[in-house]
Amino acid sequence: MKTLVTSIALTVLMPLATAGELTLDHAIYQAISNDDWLRGSELKEAAFRDEATSHSALPDPTLSLGFENLPTDNWGFDQENMTQLKLSVTQRFPSGDSRNIKAIKSQLMADANPFQRQDRQAQLTKTVSHIWLDSYFAMKSIQLIENDRYLFEQLIDVATARYQTVTGKARQQDVIRAQLELTKLEDRLARLRMQYDANRQLLMEWLPVESQYLPLPQSLPNSQPSFSLSLVNIQESIKKHPQLLIADQ
Repeated sequence: MKTLVTSIALTVLMPLATAGELTLDHAIYQAISNDDWLRGSELKEAAFRDEATSHSALPDPTLSLGFENLPTDNWGFDQENMTQLKLSVTQRFPSGDSRNIKAIKSQLMADANPFQRQDRQAQLTKTVSHIWLDSYFAMKSIQLIENDRYLFEQLIDVATARYQTVTGKARQQDVIRAQLELTKLEDRLARLRMQYDANRQLLMEWLPVESQYLPLPQSLPNSQPSFSLSLVNIQESIKKHPQLLIADQ
């Protein structure tokens, strides 16, 4: 039942992705819904619950069937008066309350898994959000530099033209300085492109193949905090932290 509830919650909370764009909410959803660790945790929880059920039951009885004093020369059942058919049923009863103790232990192990999945989802959300925002920062920085690059190129043209004229007041070092500024801009642009590619590569480690080539949107999500940062709310949130709940369990 817990597995079904988790699946339904993910389906209801799945954000509507903008067509052809990898939004932050959609990236987080895909990272959570495609995480093998979360699926493994659901299977582990189901295994612990099945184990708890098996521990609470008695072991399977043992049925044995055999013959005694059966002659081996002709295997005749009526040759000897002492030939007997032996049928026995054995039932093992574990000592004390061991069955109930083992069942409770498996049940507690199963109950810890939903909290572990909550913690895993929070960690995935944080990791994917940081990588996505770093990618977005690099992308917007590249766009800003490319949009303003023509200004530096015009600065070089103006300095060169003034330097070449007889009455120009520009000096050679002015031309060199303008070229140097454009070179610095090119270097920063190259670093930002490498940063963007590296972050997109990191992001793909958490997302399915079909999201690899989706571009990022041009605007940030308009996210609002879900609760006010008051002392009471912070204290209540800490009490509900998955890692504390796991430790309590």
